Amino acid sequence: TAMMQAQWTQSIQTEGRFVTAMTLHGDTLFAATSDSGVYRSTDHGNTWSAAKTGLPRDILTITSTGTVLFAGRDAGVYRSTNHGGTWTPTNTGLTNPAVYALLVTGTTLLAGTAGNGVFRSTDNGASWTPSNTGMATAVIQAFAGGGSNIFAGTRSGGVYRSIDNGITWTQVNIGLTSLNVLARQVGKILQNL
Repeated sequence: TAMMQAQWTQSIQTEGRFVTAMTLHGDTLFAATSDSGVYRSTDHGNTWSAAKTGLPRDILTITSTGTVLFAGRDAGVYRSTNHGGTWTPTNTGLTNPAVYALLVTGTTLLAGTAGNGVFRSTDNGASWTPSNTGMATAVIQAFAGGGSNIFAGTRSGGVYRSIDNGITWTQVNIGLTSLNVLARQVGKILQNL
């Protein structure tokens, strides 16, 4: 049989040097950067345009629901309802604005913070409530999953799982050799379940 090889080409660079996260929003690809906001591509990454009006330069995480985009970092969570045209802060109840991870699961949005754990929103980010029952660590570095299993990767606490849409958490660290868990490690754990 013929061996298939993946074909990769370098996309035209944006002004940002460090892409921290990507998400699809409809047919548009969005890239968050750690030094120059958010960019969007409507042609599969061949060309990029700035989509950062109202955003700080340093964006670590980005996610999408059906009609809303969310981006986050040290200045909290920002929301765009016009395909990334403009962004507005949406931090009511978010007592720690350092947001390292975002995840949409059903009608719930989760924000992982650097110091105050997980926050939940059930109104498209308009308001936030802490959601750390069972979680003994405060720095959330990554989320994965959705539906009946949500995983949170933490700094020094390993991995936590929620089976009730992020309301309560249980530590699931059997076999982990490091308790400092980033996004790529959460993905590996999911593959082994």
